[in-house]
Amino acid sequence: MARAVADAIGAPVDVFLVRKLVPGEPELRFGAIAEGPVRVIDQVLVRECNITPEIIKEIASREHGQMELRRRIYHSAGLLGLFAGRTSSLSMTISRRA
Repeated sequence: MARAVADAIGAPVDVFLVRKLVPGEPELRFGAIAEGPVRVIDQVLVRECNITPEIIKEIASREHGQMELRRRIYHSAGLLGLFAGRTSSLSMTISRRA
């Protein structure tokens, strides 16, 4: 999808890494982290499910490690350097299981 959008507007494609925060139950996502200091937490869900700050920190740390691993993989493949200093556009796909 991102490639189609980029081609349509004549822009390059880059990678912006995001990881969901999942507390064990695969269908329950209480937040997400992204590159940089980006962190989004559903405080209502966290409160309703009694997800402690310690659990949030542990899960976020684990997912940050996965995000960094993927960044290194993409970097070693030379993908990220291709887009340095260029303008980017965000294309997002959201899927939901019934």
